[in-house]
Amino acid sequence: MTVPLTSSCQPLEPTVKACDLSVDKPHVSSGLKKKGILGVDAKVRVECDVAPESHIVTIQLKREVSHRWVVLETVEDSRLPRPGKRETYQINYAGCVPGAWRAIAQARGSLRGKAFNFAAESDASIGKEECTL
Repeated sequence: MTVPLTSSCQPLEPTVKACDLSVDKPHVSSGLKKKGILGVDAKVRVECDVAPESHIVTIQLKREVSHRWVVLETVEDSRLPRPGKRETYQINYAGCVPGAWRAIAQARGSLRGKAFNFAAESDASIGKEECTL
């Protein structure tokens, strides 16, 4: 007995991830240091396969004080990342204190009618020598 084989090829929708989110380690701002100002900053990078309908990035810069993370600065940015182009967001804190620092980023929005919400973080230790001009 011969069984005919049939196949139907239907285009499949490509798999789309919402976006990639990466957070650089907090560090003493070299640009500000050249101007005689000590500050800490961190950069967040977002890259999307498809442009989201809405996109909000919230970034917090924290410092560890007495075994607790204290928020020193928060920024929010609603710029839409363009497909295939990395969008960079930045947070700055006008002050430099040696110790443990953390940058946290959260991206939320909608892509193809579906909500997304994801986060990333990065820690760093800033030494006393880095906080001097």
